[in-house]
Amino acid sequence: MILYDLICRNGHVFEVWLAGAGAFDAQKASGLLCCPICDNREVEKRLSAKVQSSKTQRERQEETCDAMPETAHSVVTPSGVAIKRLRELVRAVEDVGGRFPEEARKMHYEEIPMRPIRGQAGQSEIEELAEEGVEFDILPAFLLRELN
Repeated sequence: MILYDLICRNGHVFEVWLAGAGAFDAQKASGLLCCPICDNREVEKRLSAKVQSSKTQRERQEETCDAMPETAHSVVTPSGVAIKRLRELVRAVEDVGGRFPEEARKMHYEEIPMRPIRGQAGQSEIEELAEEGVEFDILPAFLLRELN
C-alpha cells in the first residue's frame, strides 16, 4: 500500500492509500477518486514527505491490500479545511444538550416533527436508544472541538 497526497482542481488536499503505483491511474480513470470536500473528480498526485519505515507496518499493509478488492483501497483522511467545514456543519445543527435522548425518542415515535439535532447522552442512554431502534450517529471528538 502506498500513501498518496492528492489535490483536487479546487485546491483541496487529501490523502489516499492505494495498492500500488498503477492503482492511482486505474482508479482515476474509472472515476473512483474524488475530493472528500467538494466531490470534484479532477484530482492529481502531489509529492508526499511521509515515509513508512516499520517492517511490521509494511507487512500489515500488504496483508490488508491482499485481502481487499482492487476498488476498495481509497481511504480519505480529512485535511484541515475538511475538518473546518465539517465543524461548521455540526455547528449549524440544533444543539439540544442533555435532552438529546428525549428529543430523539419523540422524533422516532413521531410525537414531534423530524429535524436534525445534536446533544449529549450517556453510555446507558445510547444503548437504550439503539435497542429501541432510534437512529443516531456518534460524532467523533475532533468535530466537537471549538464549537462555541
